[in-house]
Amino acid sequence: MNKKLNTFLLIASLMFAFYGCSSIHSRHKADIMSHGQVMELLNETFDDNFPLPVVNPFEISDEMKDFVEKNTRAYQTPEAVFNSIVDSIFSSTEPVIYDERKTHTAIETFETRTGNCLSLTNMFIAMSRYARLDTFFIEVLDHMAWTSDGDIIMNNGHIIAGMNFYKLKMRGGVPSGYITVDFYPSRPKTYRHLEAIDDLLAIVYFYNNLGVELLRNNETDRAIILFENILRLNKASDKVYNNLGVSYSKKRDFQKAYECYENGFKHNDKNISILTNLVFLSEFLQKDESFAFYSIKLEEIKNTNPYYFLQKAGQNLLNEDREGFFKNIRTAERLDPDIPDIYLLYVKYYIREKDYVLAKKNLEKAEKLKIDTETSRLFEKKLDYFMKK
Repeated sequence: MNKKLNTFLLIASLMFAFYGCSSIHSRHKADIMSHGQVMELLNETFDDNFPLPVVNPFEISDEMKDFVEKNTRAYQTPEAVFNSIVDSIFSSTEPVIYDERKTHTAIETFETRTGNCLSLTNMFIAMSRYARLDTFFIEVLDHMAWTSDGDIIMNNGHIIAGMNFYKLKMRGGVPSGYITVDFYPSRPKTYRHLEAIDDLLAIVYFYNNLGVELLRNNETDRAIILFENILRLNKASDKVYNNLGVSYSKKRDFQKAYECYENGFKHNDKNISILTNLVFLSEFLQKDESFAFYSIKLEEIKNTNPYYFLQKAGQNLLNEDREGFFKNIRTAERLDPDIPDIYLLYVKYYIREKDYVLAKKNLEKAEKLKIDTETSRLFEKKLDYFMKK
């Protein structure tokens, strides 16, 4: 048995604008919570030792209300108001700057003009609901981005916003479709699996992110208190169980960590972060049967998730591991050949190898899959520069 254990995997729902119809289910009106309902629930649920201020992440301020009224008064239809709010966020004198490490409330995002996708979505939801739009949170289930921070590897999730829209004759009845806004404009949009989530789960994700920030700052004890309180809001959150397990792992309380991961696995047996941690810990704790079981489950997940292999290929590229790069990127391509990022990574590889012909061909493949104009232009400029040298 390998007794060395120095890497932990935690998931943080770090939740960029594109419009389009998506195959998602609308939320029921009962899933939307008022400010009073949110604060009453949080104050009743969180104990006196809760380590952070108790806030409603999508509360709206008077200044934000003025902003909405100023930028939407000329528009009548919900779609026009929706577009106006989004455009105003980015075209104001102080445009919002994306920062994946900052999870803010709607008010904090508006005041600081910074935040990650969950922060920006909080702000948009608060503004759009004030404008009486039927908006809700959406979790992107097939988004996977891996980053590292010290001894923690993070699997970052993604949150966007959606709005029900109605044909005029059906106003007030059954939605005729949906429109989405994604505050991650630099990323090609290839999402296929979206799930509308209720306000309560959005609140859980907000505080979960704040717990991750505590972990990043090595405030592990405070993070544990926070995660344990969040589980009182939602006992079925596999992400929170995983992060609580990571917290105990950092304190070297591996048995407690293992129990947290197992609880998370019961609620989601396809959570790759939980499975990875269970494999590491079951080996470390010499739980041979569990190690064999979770290793098989992890391999099953790896073999069906193209983004995992795409991320691995990116790391191979950074480490100049040619064999590993082609093994992983070809696996990702086999699993889903319609992901533009695959071909953009090929472009980076072939530019490094000075094979500009193949780099150009892969850029064309990515462009056919509708990468955003800005990304395409940046790669074309880079290619032109090297080909002229």
